[in-house]
Amino acid sequence: MAERPATELDDLDGECPDGPFAVQIAGRVVVFRPAAGPGWRDLMEALAWPPAFMELYGPDDPDHADAVWTLPVWQMRALLRGWRVHHGLSVSDADHLRLIGTLAKPAMRAAAERDLREIHGLDLTREWRQRRWRRLLNLLDGVRRDSYLSEAISLDEEWAEETLKREDAKKEEDRRPRRRLSEFSVEAELLSHVVDRVGELIQTVAATRGAKPRRVEPMPRPESVVHRMRHRRAHRQHKFTVARAFGWVDAKGQPTSRSPTGGTTPPTT
Repeated sequence: MAERPATELDDLDGECPDGPFAVQIAGRVVVFRPAAGPGWRDLMEALAWPPAFMELYGPDDPDHADAVWTLPVWQMRALLRGWRVHHGLSVSDADHLRLIGTLAKPAMRAAAERDLREIHGLDLTREWRQRRWRRLLNLLDGVRRDSYLSEAISLDEEWAEETLKREDAKKEEDRRPRRRLSEFSVEAELLSHVVDRVGELIQTVAATRGAKPRRVEPMPRPESVVHRMRHRRAHRQHKFTVARAFGWVDAKGQPTSRSPTGGTTPPTT
């Protein structure tokens, strides 16, 4: 039977950091050392290269270690991935680097510690030393806008510079602020409507007194994938309608000889 690739649900089944990581190699049950213990720098080095992983986290039994060393590199990589999942580490080193970059800053580390304690009843140091990095990063990524960590991030100049760089690369419509759906309660939705109506009322009163009317920007709302797909569909339909009006495509969307670019036409799908 062909081996099926691991999925997220398989990883959930495989995550068991409280127990030993054991595999069967050449008829032997081989037990590897736990992730907790060595320093985080040694751990990152071991995760980057299977032979380094074997030196630091391989089995204690010399015979078992010899059996593992006979494996090809690709099997060592698969073994390393299973070991990572078992101990609650992320399968992506980019996630680890992002977590390390956040906690390396004292203000963010202190804020993350307070959030974990107040919200989840967890101790940051314990989670870090036990190498529950996947769960730790998920919890920190999910903190609300009014959390200590969100406040610390908003006051970080390096984060502000990177945010401005990303904004410069975005289109104008992508720069508009949006709310997270998880924070958009019924009360927040109703208050947003109230603020919009009050803004329109102010503009109406100002216009009756001779002021130049201005467009009232509505309060930001959450945007789901359905909203984006609906916008893309409307944009494609608009391009198709324009192309049909100028005779650039036929009713099936195929280019015609009247294409403005000599046989090619802007895509309509």
